[in-house]
Parts: sequence; C-alpha cells; structure tokens
Amino acid sequence: MASLHQQRNATTRRPGVRCGFVQRIGENRKPEYLAINPHGTVPTLTDDDDVLTDSHAIITYLVDKYGVDDSLYPKDLIQRAKVNQILFYEATMVFDRTFLPISKAVFNNHNVIPVAKIDAVYSVYERLESFLQEHPFVAGENLTVADFSLIVTISSLFTYAELVESKYPKLLIGLDVWSSCPIMLRVMMLA
Repeated sequence: MASLHQQRNATTRRPGVRCGFVQRIGENRKPEYLAINPHGTVPTLTDDDDVLTDSHAIITYLVDKYGVDDSLYPKDLIQRAKVNQILFYEATMVFDRTFLPISKAVFNNHNVIPVAKIDAVYSVYERLESFLQEHPFVAGENLTVADFSLIVTISSLFTYAELVESKYPKLLIGLDVWSSCPIMLRVMMLA
C-alpha cells in the first residue's frame, strides 16, 4: 500500500496522520484504495483509524485538530459560518457547476467546450471579485481554509477562461497574496 499512501510525516509532523497521493490515473479504483475509500474519490485522509474523503472535511478537520490557533478556521460561530459559506459555494458552484463539467469534457476528448460553460466560469470570477471588494480574503479580513480551497479550483479554471486584470483586479491581487503566503507554498509543494 506504500504507493497509495506514502508517509509524509516529515511534512505533516503529526503521528498517525497519513498523507499520500494517487500517483497514476485509475489508482484510486484499485481494491487497496477502495478498501479505505469505497467511493474511490480523491482526496482521502486517514488519521489513525478515522477516514475522511472530502477535501473540505479534510482541511477543516486538520485545522481543528492540529492548528496552532483558530485563525484558518475560526471557532467564532459567525466567522466560521462565513468560511463555511465560501467552502459550500466553492463545492457547489465553482467546482460542481464550472470545473467538473469542463474537466469531464476535456478528459472525454471533447475538443470544444460550450460557451455556456465558459460563461459560468466568468460568472464565478465576477462573484469572487465582488466578495473581495470589501475584504482582502474571501471570508473576511483573514486568510482561512476557504481561500486555500478556492485557489486550487480557481487556478485550474485559468486554462479555460482567462483572468483579465482589468476586469478582475481584486481577484488577481488576492491570488497573488494567497499563492505567496508561506502556508500556501507548503500546500502547493505537497500537491
């Protein structure tokens, strides 16, 4: 099982937490992986005997359990609700309604992506630009797990829908800030 869940404890420094990655397409459909995660979805995290199979659940759990403080995922109920609101927006609108349909088309060798799917990406850019008009980060004044989750999906969309500086200046500044922060650089190195 080493190829599916290579130990990265040197990076995580948390006993019991196994951070690994699927190295090849289809590896998440092998019996060893399906024994851990019957859905075959990526990512999967095991922490001792506990298994989590959704990126949002994983990042919030890790911050709650191992975070030095609650700045990335606030304990204050209204602040946490604002972070969750963005996480749910990213999961349902950004990922499910934009990234997933486009990536399925590309992975199924469809060379033409319908204009409506590209327009949906621009709608997401506009919404994120409006989020960033009042605050430097998508859920408020501080960097949170919502920013990390969004940057991964949004940066995947640039291939299909250009992020024009004159139309989305706050989003571009936000991406610059997010991607240059030390925590994000470490996250990107794990990917």
